[in-house]
Amino acid sequence: MDHAGLPLKTVLEQLDILGEEVVPVLRKEFAIGRPANVPDAPTHASLVARRDTEARAADSAETAAQAAAGTAAGTAASRG
Repeated sequence: MDHAGLPLKTVLEQLDILGEEVVPVLRKEFAIGRPANVPDAPTHASLVARRDTEARAADSAETAAQAAAGTAAGTAASRG
């Protein structure tokens, strides 16, 4: 990564400062004036949690569909 000819170490240090010191303060300050009906901005943690929740729901739905298909196949076989 190269930005304006800065050494990689400097760029990475600046990114660390941005993420650890600047962004948390900005989020805190912006939250003060945010109306109650405006949701929080997505964070990596919230996006990962939502993805995992959706994946678990999809897995549960697939398992239920497979069970229903198995039950239907068993019922059809017993009628045969």
